[in-house]
Amino acid sequence: MILKVAAYRDYYVAPGHDITTDILGYVVTDESNKTYVIETIKGFEDEYEEGYEFVIKVKAVNKNQGEPVQDLLGYYYYLLEVLSKEKV
Repeated sequence: MILKVAAYRDYYVAPGHDITTDILGYVVTDESNKTYVIETIKGFEDEYEEGYEFVIKVKAVNKNQGEPVQDLLGYYYYLLEVLSKEKV
């Protein structure tokens, strides 16, 4: 899966609860141009730098094995590759 990561972070909202947490998550746009805030991308923490937009390739693993995933919030993410990094 390819994600575009914004140059800033925003507060993560707990799915299904609309409760804003105190966790700064990654603002990502998926391949269908839907934008989400996801809590973490394992392996991306050391790569991320505020002020830069990234395009990354990730492995998405369904959080609830066997149940259909409705949106990006239903996955765990693992960085596979940084495809681009651009200062904005």
